[in-house]
Amino acid sequence: MSNKDILSDFQKAMEEAGITPPNSLLADGELHRFYVEGDKHGSSNGWYILHQGKVPAGTFGCWKRDISETWCARNTGDLAPEELRTHRVRMETARQQREAAQRERQREARETSQAIWESASQQVDADHPYLAAKAVTAFGLRQLRGQLLVPIRDGDGTLCSLQTITKEGSKRYRSGGKKQGCCHIIGKPRERLYVCEGYATGASIHQASGEAVAVAFDASNLKPVAESLRAKYPTLELIIAADNDHSTDGNPGLRNATEAATTVGALLAFPDLSGDEGTDFNDLATLRGLEAVRKTLEGAQHPGENEHSAEQGHNRSEDETEIVRLSTLSDLEYARQRNAAAKTLGVGVSSLDKMVRKLKATEKYSESTADAWEVRDGIAPWDEEVDGRQLAAAILGTFRRYCILPTGGDIALTLWTLGTYCYNAFSIFPKLLFSSPEKRCGKSTTMDALASLAHRALPTSNTSAAAIFRAVEEWAPSLLIDEADTFLNSKDNSDMVGIINSGHRKSMAYVLRVVGDDHRPKRFSTWAPMAIAMIKSPRDTIKDRSITLTLRRKLASEKVQRLPADLLEQSLPIRRQCLRWATDHLKVLSSASTNVPEIGNDRAEDNWLPLLAIADSLGGDWPLQARHAMSQLESRQDESQDPGTMLLGDIHTAFEDAGVDRLFTQELITALADMEDRPWCEWRGGKPITTPSLSKLLKPYDIKPRQFRRGYDNKRGYQLADFADAFARYLPPALTQSVTPLQATDDGISGVSTGNVIPHQTTEDVTPKATRARLCNGVTPFKRSARERAGDQADNTSPTEELIL
Repeated sequence: MSNKDILSDFQKAMEEAGITPPNSLLADGELHRFYVEGDKHGSSNGWYILHQGKVPAGTFGCWKRDISETWCARNTGDLAPEELRTHRVRMETARQQREAAQRERQREARETSQAIWESASQQVDADHPYLAAKAVTAFGLRQLRGQLLVPIRDGDGTLCSLQTITKEGSKRYRSGGKKQGCCHIIGKPRERLYVCEGYATGASIHQASGEAVAVAFDASNLKPVAESLRAKYPTLELIIAADNDHSTDGNPGLRNATEAATTVGALLAFPDLSGDEGTDFNDLATLRGLEAVRKTLEGAQHPGENEHSAEQGHNRSEDETEIVRLSTLSDLEYARQRNAAAKTLGVGVSSLDKMVRKLKATEKYSESTADAWEVRDGIAPWDEEVDGRQLAAAILGTFRRYCILPTGGDIALTLWTLGTYCYNAFSIFPKLLFSSPEKRCGKSTTMDALASLAHRALPTSNTSAAAIFRAVEEWAPSLLIDEADTFLNSKDNSDMVGIINSGHRKSMAYVLRVVGDDHRPKRFSTWAPMAIAMIKSPRDTIKDRSITLTLRRKLASEKVQRLPADLLEQSLPIRRQCLRWATDHLKVLSSASTNVPEIGNDRAEDNWLPLLAIADSLGGDWPLQARHAMSQLESRQDESQDPGTMLLGDIHTAFEDAGVDRLFTQELITALADMEDRPWCEWRGGKPITTPSLSKLLKPYDIKPRQFRRGYDNKRGYQLADFADAFARYLPPALTQSVTPLQATDDGISGVSTGNVIPHQTTEDVTPKATRARLCNGVTPFKRSARERAGDQADNTSPTEELIL
């Protein structure tokens, strides 16, 4: 192939992509920039890199039009292995050169924009012709020689570029400036955040609603901005305020807004305009006033819940059908039809090529896995590096779209889902427990949504102990057990409970069984993510190893969408992205040093460590949101302690209320039975807790009653010092820190702590005081001889305090 043919074919490829090539090309492997027809004179938005050699190849594009294409003189499928490797190295080098050049252009634009912004006036003319024509106020704008400056900032608030608006309303952007994913935010986000296209539209929405608005500048940027905002504000309600381009084929404003809302689980609102009435919310405000804007925004719904969305879905369906048709064409036939098809669809040729290539890759992947089962065979990771925050936002949006969850539950569920792809990075991985007080609380719906996103999800509504460890050993799935209340809590299922419990800690996640005719011992793994859904709760040992989401029946005012039948297929890209993100971050997560808040429950802190590590790796608002979710969800679990821990806490309260360091057994039982919100007053058969029951519950903590004398009474009871170790080990630190041993006086009764010890006094010096009436009616003073008092001073022991062991 001659040099002339190489240059001619390369130029032809550029023309087919919608770029007028320069008159001369250099095939030297370096990046070259050039003027693109239709751009501002003096600009160099076009670029190319061209290699010669045995396999001539190159890449080209236009930064302004977001075009990026590769070209090869030969079909890559016909290249020999060595030629293919050389070609890939060239293309990778070209990609790095292109990205480096783009970063440099963005840096220059950022510095220039900052200089212009600083030199501009902060005082914007209230009667500026553009603002007056649109009937809006300047929110965060500046002015420079009659031009309005709108800042374009990234998610971190860095000024990346500027949009200039002239008095006549003409708009331009800084050459080379970054715009994708960047926006201008009007107001301060609180509970709700709107996303729209233009500044005037955003200003009208802010004036009508008082809520914060993110201006994305054009329809194609709605989705990147929405994804960035969802990653930064995972708990905020996002509403995409679309332009209704009813007079434009395909309604690109509504189409892009619908896609953005669907991707991040946002609501969708758009003005009901037609004919010459306009297209956006600023037009609606001009035509019908801000009250009409406010009412329209309040009627925002999920995509697909109104007629316009249905019509838009129909148009999208037609577009998708056309793209599917194009993907089935041969390369030659597609090349003949691509320009006309792009014009019909209202997209650039380069954008159409990307959509067709993506669909072909998906179809090829589907064909190669048609007979595969994902649990057994897995999936291929995403081809490109994945933005973790955007991925987490997509998962979060799915759960919010279809599930009613407790406060903080959506954050925990999102992080746990990501954890199913990287749980091997941790030494402990928690179960996920969905419980509810009654049926019809959304457990199965939530499990279905989870099954569409978790790694190698294996849903089941019944199982056996053997099936669990054999499935884990064979496939390492994410085991999702629904309807567990029908079998898990039965008395003869202790074997299954033990197997489920064993999978909590990686080092101990094994069971031993004998197999074969010769009964050879074999070790089976039980290390796998596991979610359990059931009415009421499982045994305490399972609950202790779980992050619990308590589901409630949906209120009439709570709106969610129905699960689509093909959600599993729809979510395949998300699952592949999860796998890629987990693969890229596995080493970082394995060595992460995670700060886990102390909540007084070591097991709960262990459970949350993997989720917090994932949140820290995601960055943004996720670390804070994860810890907030932990606080909210775990505070609810304090109300459902196991009996032993509950008893220790209540005994601590009884001693504190009594103000003594020893209680007779009957006094302690009476104090426990008086606690109306606890189970002790009806412990067995509707009767209060008894002496044997109390002794049995305390035996595991090595706490036994002692015989001691107090005043004239000599009975069995409990002393506070014997509980010190159990309190320290099993009760929250905030509670145990308040425990202060009490100093007994000569009468054996005192409410004074060791921090305020009264010097030793005899009954001749002080009158004894009675404790609370319910424990003791009083103490009768008695006198002792001087010899007895002297003996007391010698050994600091009062005869009335002597323990009889």
